[in-house]
Amino acid sequence: MTLPMTDMATRFDCGRMAERAVRRGMIIQLLAPGVLVLLVFVVRKRGIGIDESQAPVWLPTLFYVLLGLAVADLLAAFTLRRILLAPLRLRNVLGDTAAVERIVMSATTVTFALGASPVVYGVVLYLLGGTMQQVAVLAIISLLSFRFLRPDVKFLEEVLGEAARG
Repeated sequence: MTLPMTDMATRFDCGRMAERAVRRGMIIQLLAPGVLVLLVFVVRKRGIGIDESQAPVWLPTLFYVLLGLAVADLLAAFTLRRILLAPLRLRNVLGDTAAVERIVMSATTVTFALGASPVVYGVVLYLLGGTMQQVAVLAIISLLSFRFLRPDVKFLEEVLGEAARG
């Protein structure tokens, strides 16, 4: 049985699923890395970690490697979101609203965690003697990933509608 898009949105309450996913994403991508950066900044100001003046000569190279890894993580997050929310995977559980919601929440958790990884790279770089500017670049990449990876109602309606059409 194929349900129209509006019936799918009503049946699965895409708005509520998107809201829950965004709330989870805010914790994963905004709160947790923010606290981590704050703690590391305080720890470094107390003298733990390598000072910028004593930073290894290979640190700028490491920054560019981590920058490339951050971009690769974002590409992986976009790819994984498409794989984890594949219509074929959702088609098998369309009769169970709780199962659909579990799949959506697990997919968004994985993608948000991958999107938060650049902040972790920045924290490691900072402890190794990197600058706050380098951390800020990686944090901005993480914030942009939150903007582009968060599921909205339209996206969920499209995915569920495609799964229902078969």
